[in-house]
This record gives sequence, structure tokens and C-alpha cells, in this order.
Amino acid sequence: MNTNLKRLTEQMKLNPPAIKEILDETAAKLKIKFPGQYVEFMLASNGAEGRIGPDSYLVIWPAEQLIALNMEYAVNEFTPGLVYFGSDGGGAAYAFDVRASNPSIVEFPFASVKIEDAKFCGNTFTEFLEYLHQEKLYLNNGSRTYCRIKGYKFFVRKLERHMLWVITDDYEACKLLKMETADKGMYEKWIPQEAADCIWAERKHSEGAGIEVLKGKLKVTPEEIPVIPDPYDTAYCKAHGFAIYQGKRFHAYAGSNSNFVYDLGSYDF
Repeated sequence: MNTNLKRLTEQMKLNPPAIKEILDETAAKLKIKFPGQYVEFMLASNGAEGRIGPDSYLVIWPAEQLIALNMEYAVNEFTPGLVYFGSDGGGAAYAFDVRASNPSIVEFPFASVKIEDAKFCGNTFTEFLEYLHQEKLYLNNGSRTYCRIKGYKFFVRKLERHMLWVITDDYEACKLLKMETADKGMYEKWIPQEAADCIWAERKHSEGAGIEVLKGKLKVTPEEIPVIPDPYDTAYCKAHGFAIYQGKRFHAYAGSNSNFVYDLGSYDF
């Protein structure tokens, strides 16, 4: 395995090498010529799993599982031209896009059957690993990331160099972006970052309340912030996004099973 591949996968749990004959037989049955760097990696480690970079997670499937898993997900039936080889350990597969003569690597939601939802991740296996190294998630350390698009607020599931994976339960916002149904009244879609006029991360009060503006300017005038008598009365907060309680600014997050507030202190939005 070359130095770059070793560096990029040093956090992952590696496996014993794949057997070349099995890898070749798998490629023939899947009707694909595996990229050279992927073959090099598999001949050093037959699949792998673990963190890659500061925020990403990667599962590379062993050669013996590739055919069965592609059949299980009915890849050839619903998205011919893709060959799955791994996942992010959650709702997205990583696949070779063999529609062109030189396969590229894409990310594809397991729940989708629309090939246009494939998101480019690199032309080579090394580029793909570099891409995951640079991917940035704002979902840990008690923070949540949001963006504003045409006046609507969306939760950001993933934030990358050029794209946002946004989620909302607001049907009007869903119609605006022509989003797909995710689950239980939630809607989701990958969109270009340039579509958002503001992106920001919020931390809960218990984690040290605060706001980090990642793009644009987040500004709410005093007239737009209602004063409420009870911080757990989130009707106003849900409608406006913010409220004032006992002289402090609050942002309310009203979930399906709970209502609670984040104390954002004297931060100027």
C-alpha cells in the first residue's frame, strides 16, 4: 500500500489482504474494472472500518460481500451504472460510477432510487479518501448546524466544501426546495452551499451556549423577538425562532417528543 493510502486510512481498522483471485472474480461478476488504487488498497486490506479525518466515518466492504450487498440493495435494478463498495456507516453508500469509461466515486443515499442523487466524491480512490478527510460535520460537541434559505430555516445534517444536506419538517420549506420525504414528516435534500444566505452552528446551554456563524450574517432585530412569560412555552419561539425570557435571548428547538430551549445569552443575532 502506498504512503498516501496508508496516511489516509491510518485511523481505520484494517483487515488481512484480499485474495486477488476473489477480487478478480468479483469484478467480473459485477461487470466492472476496479480502479487501480482501490485494488492496491484491497490487496493490502480486505475492507476496513473507522474514522477518516476529523469528522468522517467509512466502511469499506470486504471483497466477499460486494456481490451479496449489491444484490441486497438492488443496485443494478434501481440504479444501473453504480456499484456499491462501502458506506458511511449510516444512510449513505459509496459507489463506483461506471457510466463513463473511467469510473468515478460517488456518495448515494440508500433510501434513494434516483441516480441523479449521486454526489461526486472523486475521480480516484485517493481523491475519494482525501474528500472524506476534508468533509466537515458540525454535529458533535453539543452543536447543531442550521442554514437560512429564502427566509426558511433548515437543519444541516452534513456540511461539506460545496454542499449541504438539509432537513426540515416545514412543508412550505419542503415545497420551496422540492425536497424528498425522509421519515415521519421530515424532508431532506442535498443543495449547493451557495443557495444558503447564512449558515451557523448553535451550542446548547449545557455545552456552553453560543453561536458560530460559518457563512453570511445572522441578524434578528429586537422587534422580531417576542417576549414570553415562560421559557417552555415554545409557540412563539417555534414561529419566530427566538424569544426573550427574563431579559435573556432564547432559541427554541421544539421536537416531536420534547420542548426545550437553548439560552444564547447576550449574543447578537
